[in-house]
Amino acid sequence: MIRKLRIKFIVIIMSLLALLMIVIFLSLNIMMMKAGRDKSYEEMRRVVELDGNPDIKHYDRGMGIKLIPQDPEKTSIYFVKLDADGCMLEMFVPYEDFISPDNISELVSDVLGSGKTHGRIGDQLFLTAEKDYGRIIVFCDEGPANVIMNRLVLLSFAIGSAALVVMFFVSIPLSWWVSKPVETAFEEQQRFVSDASHELKTPLTVISTNADVLRSEIGENKWLDYIRSEAGRMSRLVNDLLSLARLDSGRDVYENQRFSLSNAVTGAVLPFESVIFEAHKTLVTNIAPDVFYTGDEDKIKQLVVILTDNAVKNTFEGGSIVVSLTGDELRPKITVRNEGEGIDEADLPHIFERFYRCDNSRNRETGGFGLGLSIAKSIVDGHGGKISVASKKGQWTEFTAIL
Repeated sequence: MIRKLRIKFIVIIMSLLALLMIVIFLSLNIMMMKAGRDKSYEEMRRVVELDGNPDIKHYDRGMGIKLIPQDPEKTSIYFVKLDADGCMLEMFVPYEDFISPDNISELVSDVLGSGKTHGRIGDQLFLTAEKDYGRIIVFCDEGPANVIMNRLVLLSFAIGSAALVVMFFVSIPLSWWVSKPVETAFEEQQRFVSDASHELKTPLTVISTNADVLRSEIGENKWLDYIRSEAGRMSRLVNDLLSLARLDSGRDVYENQRFSLSNAVTGAVLPFESVIFEAHKTLVTNIAPDVFYTGDEDKIKQLVVILTDNAVKNTFEGGSIVVSLTGDELRPKITVRNEGEGIDEADLPHIFERFYRCDNSRNRETGGFGLGLSIAKSIVDGHGGKISVASKKGQWTEFTAIL
């Protein structure tokens, strides 16, 4: 339990940090990208206002393309002048071999076809404006800026990943420190349960023994029967508490070995045949033969006994209990199904909690304390498996343990 708490703490911390870093880096990158684009549009609007910087001398490159001496930071801006009919008058580019005339013509066609005054085509931003001679279209190549942004994203990812790795190793000792008070309280609770259970065993044994001796001397007596019955119930409760304390503390060592799971399940169910028959109920077994498993055989038998006993207690008179074993050695599945009152949907999430009873009025009738299913879950968890329950109110209940 403490280990799961530490793992959950680390997962939560790392998830929050990862989310925080994603938000921060994403926001920074978006803001920088927006700032760069706003600056590009500002430069493009300046070109439009100045009609292509008329004060700068343009050098003819031939083919109607002219060079615009620019700052190195502004070499991504170029523009085209069109007449009223949309035919090109002049093309202005920052340096030789910046872009081919065919590519410029294609971009101009796309801009005119879009019908927009500004926007983006591929890596090229554009801005258009009406002029006396026709129209000017200013372009800005975002390719270099995109390369820089991609590098910035990769750098952000690298920094974020490195920070997460560092925080992961920091969160491990932090999780130990945070969970230490919980671990101490849990250990004290387990020690109290274990010690109290051990202390109760001796007086309960004395009570039961003296009641048996007294019964042999005075004969049948209903008061003695009550004493013996309640002492028996208390003994079962103490044994269940001891089992849970051992399972929780890890002192109950699992003796794992390969054994016939088919024979173990069959052996655990057979003693119930007479009880089920006398209660006018039906037992059906569907146990696959030759299923082997590596685990603690005694614990698996205890699991089957708990589930079967629970099914017997909660089956209608005349109803049936079906115990099944399917699967293979790698993933065997034990299923116990019974016909009975079923479990309310609201009770299903709590059915494996300790001392939880769906119907407290039936405590006396069934003689249980709500610990059996908790022990069953601990046994399945100890074998790295999963236990679940499904039910239809008023008809049936089915427990499934996958080892």
